[in-house]
Amino acid sequence: MEFPLELRLQPSRVMMASVLVLHLAAVLALFHVPGLRVVSLVGEASLANILAGTLAWVVLCLSLVNALRAE
Repeated sequence: MEFPLELRLQPSRVMMASVLVLHLAAVLALFHVPGLRVVSLVGEASLANILAGTLAWVVLCLSLVNALRAE
């Protein structure tokens, strides 16, 4: 056996799938909040609702990317 020994690690598909499922559950939960729905963003909505909805979606997307990258 020669040193240094190199082991290649790959991300677990089960862990990546569970991270994806949890983020999808959060997305589905956002559809049930009246002010944060994507549909309400294009209709008549206040500026606060639009900003809150956009921020929630951006944070959720960044969280998913960060979680999959960490895996």
